[in-house]
Amino acid sequence: MNLTNCTKCGQVTLKVDQQPYCVSCIQKNKQEILQCMVFSRKNEHATIDELSEGTGIPIKNIRKFIEDRRVSPALFPNLYYTCRMCKKDTKDGSICERCLTILSKSPRPM
Repeated sequence: MNLTNCTKCGQVTLKVDQQPYCVSCIQKNKQEILQCMVFSRKNEHATIDELSEGTGIPIKNIRKFIEDRRVSPALFPNLYYTCRMCKKDTKDGSICERCLTILSKSPRPM
């Protein structure tokens, strides 16, 4: 038996398939993703702030859904999330193209 604490709510849960969340938090995430998709389809030019305000879902959660590719910013032109390096908005991957270019040109440690 592999018991762990849910990384969202702290409840003790059985760890299944490396999922760090309890069943309740997984269901809540699914519901929030569905809310994001429904709202975004009706308001396809909404920004992340408008999406958060319209659904009541925290921006932090929405950014995580986008980063995890559960909500696709490619379908909605005004949805972005933050680059992990420069903190500017990006639509693809966790690092923007500018930072990826910089990383690819930097010398590798030996």
